[in-house]
Amino acid sequence: MTGDQWDLSRSLAAELVRFPTPVDSSRYFPAQDEILHDTRHFAPVKVSRNRIIREVVGLRPYRSEGFVVAAERFGNKILVHNYGHGGAGVTLSWGTASLAVDLARDFMQTGTFPPAAAATRPLPQAVLTKARRARPARTLARRFAVLGCGVNGLATARLLQRRFQNGPGTVTIYAKSLPPETTSNIAGAFWYPSSVFDPQEVTSKFSEQFRLACQISNKAFQTLVGTEYGVRWTETYELMRNEGSLSRELLGGGQLYPQTETYHDAQQFFRFPLLITQY
Repeated sequence: MTGDQWDLSRSLAAELVRFPTPVDSSRYFPAQDEILHDTRHFAPVKVSRNRIIREVVGLRPYRSEGFVVAAERFGNKILVHNYGHGGAGVTLSWGTASLAVDLARDFMQTGTFPPAAAATRPLPQAVLTKARRARPARTLARRFAVLGCGVNGLATARLLQRRFQNGPGTVTIYAKSLPPETTSNIAGAFWYPSSVFDPQEVTSKFSEQFRLACQISNKAFQTLVGTEYGVRWTETYELMRNEGSLSRELLGGGQLYPQTETYHDAQQFFRFPLLITQY
């Protein structure tokens, strides 16, 4: 529990979660009185130390200042950093990968990359056109190396392939461990950019990157909904103690949560006066 809220989707998903589609949400979100009569029976769980098969810990590098997506020159090459996603590696993967690939693209087009304060903004078309005229066309094949093959490394490599693939060897991944030995391979995730940063520590530049990464990644995962990729729509629940929490801005921006409902019934919701559903 953090502050006055508790995200039920992390602990009671088996009992409470519904899985809607954008087509007809009413099929998956029954009226409140229907939910209350939807009784579930669970088999008793036999819990004991000698029944443990294995213990797994997934380490998620966290930075109070937020993740880093930035570029620096490395000889005649560019080195793009993309790390520190905290508890939202899967959530932000396509978004920060896109920001990182954009930095590489800008470098290849102009020979430079935007300053840190403008790293997420595309260069004006006039600048790109002038740069292309001033530089002769390069004939050398482009080669990219990605360090790590967790969810962010794989997303970055995939976007590089989509944009720049030119025969075998265009993108090479270097990693200490391969799936299924990576943290991302055993992670269960839902789209929610939490545990990413300390609000008191972030800069305006990071806040801009964070919001853009959320928007890009949210749209990317919507295109993957279905049995082929195991991505599905889900309803989440938050329990709150006071009305003041309702005025806070939702992580990534309110437009990413098209349907939000609030219920006031402490007797039905674990003695919390407020329940918020988002989907």
